Amino acid sequence: MRAPSFTLFILPLLVSACTLKPAGPPLAAVSGTVTWKGQPLSGAQVHFRPIGDTRGSGASGRTRSDGTYTLEARGGAGATAGEYKVVISKLVMEDGTPLPEDGSVTDADVATREILPAYYSLFESTKLSVTVPEEGGTFNFDLK
Repeated sequence: MRAPSFTLFILPLLVSACTLKPAGPPLAAVSGTVTWKGQPLSGAQVHFRPIGDTRGSGASGRTRSDGTYTLEARGGAGATAGEYKVVISKLVMEDGTPLPEDGSVTDADVATREILPAYYSLFESTKLSVTVPEEGGTFNFDLK
C-alpha cells in the first residue's frame, strides 16, 4: 500500500519542527554565588542586561538558599557571550519577612520593598558589570 503524498510532505516538516533550536546566538553556561554582607543571599533575582553590541534580551535567575544561581535565557540555560550590566534585586514583604520561595506571591500582589541599595538593584544605577565569554563562566557577587 502506498502512503499518501500528503503524509510524505508533512512528516519531514513535523520532524524538523520538533528539532528546531531557539533562535538567536548560542547560550553559554553562567552561574555563580551572591552574598550580602558576607552571607548567602537567598531568593534574590539576578538579571544580566545586555549592553553595547551584545545580542539578545539578557538572562536571569533566582538565588537558592545557599546564594547560588544559574542563568536562563530564551527557554534554555545560560546567556549569550557579551557585555552585561548586572542587576541584583531582593524584595521582601513590607514588614521585612521574606517573600514565599515558591513564587506564589509577587510584588504585584502585596506591598514589597527592596532591601538592596539602588547601586545593585536598579539598571540605571547598578555598579555591577561582567563580560561573558563564549565558553560561559562563574560570576560571584559579594554585595556590601
